[in-house]
Amino acid sequence: MNAPEKIYLPDVQSTADDRCLAIQSVGVKGLRYPLQIETGNGEMLATVATIAMSVGLPPAIKGTHMSRFVEILEGGAAC
Repeated sequence: MNAPEKIYLPDVQSTADDRCLAIQSVGVKGLRYPLQIETGNGEMLATVATIAMSVGLPPAIKGTHMSRFVEILEGGAAC
């Protein structure tokens, strides 16, 4: 549900942040991801990995796109 137009909601993301706070770790954990692993005799073994992915953010960066973590996991380019 969207906020009523009569209530002012400031765009906090676009405001300057002068606190100079770094975030040590932000990310996702408990991500279940299907994998195929090649065994020593060349057979493919299907399994599911439980993955945690995180990143540290310097003070000048306000956030990260969590969907890009999965994009990196899938081998795509994330810039």
